[in-house]
Amino acid sequence: MSVNGGWGLSVGRITSAVRELESQKSEIAAECAALESKVRIRKDALMKVEEALKNVNGNLGELQAAESYMTTEAQSLRARCEELRRDEARLKQGLRKLDEQDREHQDSFFGKIQEINAHLAECNATYNRLHVQKQRQNLDFLLREKFGLCIPSVHRDHNPEQQTTLTKDELFQQCIDLASKREQSK
Repeated sequence: MSVNGGWGLSVGRITSAVRELESQKSEIAAECAALESKVRIRKDALMKVEEALKNVNGNLGELQAAESYMTTEAQSLRARCEELRRDEARLKQGLRKLDEQDREHQDSFFGKIQEINAHLAECNATYNRLHVQKQRQNLDFLLREKFGLCIPSVHRDHNPEQQTTLTKDELFQQCIDLASKREQSK
C-alpha cells in the first residue's frame, strides 16, 4: 500500500506539475505572442528606418550630385568672371585710347574752327570794306549821274585829308537841295 500510496502521491504531484507547466506554457505562449508582436513592431520600425536611410542615402546622393554640379558651375562662373574682368580691362584701355584720340581730334577740330573763324572774320572785314566802298561808289554815281555833282570828300579811303564832317542826314539833305535847285533851273 505504501507503494501504491507513494505512487499515487507521485502521480498527483506529476499531474499537478503538468498542470502548472501547462499554465506556465500558456503564460509563456502569451509572453511569446507579446514578444513576437513587439518584434514585429520593432521589425516594422526597423524597416521604416531602413527605408528612411535609403531615402537619406538617395537624398545624399542627389545632394552630392548637386554639390558636384554647383562646384562645376562655380568653377565655370569663376572662369567667366575672369574672362569678363579681362574684357573690362581691354575695354577700359580702349576707352582711354579713344579719349586720347578724342582729345587730339577736339584739339585739331578747335584749331580748325579757330582758323575758320579767323578766316571768316577776315572775309567779313573784307566784305564790309567792299560793301562800304560799293555804297560810296553808288553814292558817287548817284550824285554824279543824277545831280551832276562830284564830291571828292566822299572818297575817304583815297583822300583822308578831305574828310567831311557831314552826317548822313546832312549829306542827303544837301542832295535833296541840289536836286530841287536843278529842277528849278530846268
